[in-house]
Amino acid sequence: AAHSLPLGAARALGARIAPPPGGGPAPRTFAVEIPQRYAFVSAGGPARGSLDGAPYVGPRTLARGLHAYRPAPGEGEVAAVWAHAVERGASPFRPEWPQP
Repeated sequence: AAHSLPLGAARALGARIAPPPGGGPAPRTFAVEIPQRYAFVSAGGPARGSLDGAPYVGPRTLARGLHAYRPAPGEGEVAAVWAHAVERGASPFRPEWPQP
């Protein structure tokens, strides 16, 4: 449970990446404990910032260790979620998924 997010009635690997105190475009550092392919999402849909210094354009396999996400202007909270779940429509920002 420590390395997963609630997705409606289910859970998937992932973590919320909260804005730093005061917000702003500072990189948000987070740790990956379970190497896997992750997608980054926000309340508005796919994330638009940069991951580990490169533009985020879709799911990436992340190794165990520290990573940094820099938000796009105006982007709020972001979550790294197991890409397989996101590809099936799941998001921690859409608690209605999955439908019963």
